[in-house]
Amino acid sequence: SSKPVQVNAEPIGQSFAEARPLALSFDQNGATALEVNYAEAGRMLLNAYYSGSTEEGDSGPMSGSDDFVSTPAGFCIEPSQTCSAGDSSCDVFRKVGQVFSTTIRPVAWRADGELCQASTPRTYRQDQLQLRPMVQAPSPVIGGVAGRVLTPVDGRYDHLPSGSPANWDGAVIQDVALSEVGVFRLRVEPPPYLGVAVPASDSAPIGRFIPRYLKATIEGALNAGCGVFSYQDQPVAVATPPVLTITGYGIADGAEYPTENYDFDGFWGFASSQRP
Repeated sequence: SSKPVQVNAEPIGQSFAEARPLALSFDQNGATALEVNYAEAGRMLLNAYYSGSTEEGDSGPMSGSDDFVSTPAGFCIEPSQTCSAGDSSCDVFRKVGQVFSTTIRPVAWRADGELCQASTPRTYRQDQLQLRPMVQAPSPVIGGVAGRVLTPVDGRYDHLPSGSPANWDGAVIQDVALSEVGVFRLRVEPPPYLGVAVPASDSAPIGRFIPRYLKATIEGALNAGCGVFSYQDQPVAVATPPVLTITGYGIADGAEYPTENYDFDGFWGFASSQRP
């Protein structure tokens, strides 16, 4: 990377030939604390060299080194459309299983925690980052379920450049499809980066998602007026009152499945008195 490591807020050289002097104060135990900052991602080796001083009458040249890992502080996740309300009042965004575009980029630490306002480490590379829907509405407190990511397959993506690494801005544009009805946040959960944990990050609310299609079924029964049949104009009694059931469906892996969040108020597309 062209970005230098900073020690005690001072940029240092990226090679021994570019080494810069740095004044340090040591305690009675011969130790000093360094504040090290690196705006990129990766494993870095920090080298120190002291040539000695005749004025101090010390033992002469000393050197040492240690490595450290700089990781992203999190991820900025920007779907093609969001809904700040985060509830059933959101406009229809997609049907379940329908893809939408999401831009994902790693970000450097920022004091105010505004990840999408932070700079992007362009050297970050990682395989098998987990994408996970986090249900916002209907609330999980009342039984809302998160479902799963249908696209990409197994809910994972690789954070790698699609073209020339030299021209990469550090962002990945990923198609995503979700399996459930509702409003969700999209979470990125990275595996450890060079052995160091990286925090998960969530997007703004996305939705509203609706079923791919509906199916209606009706069940009920009458009592026959004469054994197993009834004569024309003969009164008959209702044995089982008819019940209309409407179910929202999606399709995954070539098979249909019933969605679980469709029959909650706000997502159920009928008057509450007609709710199954």
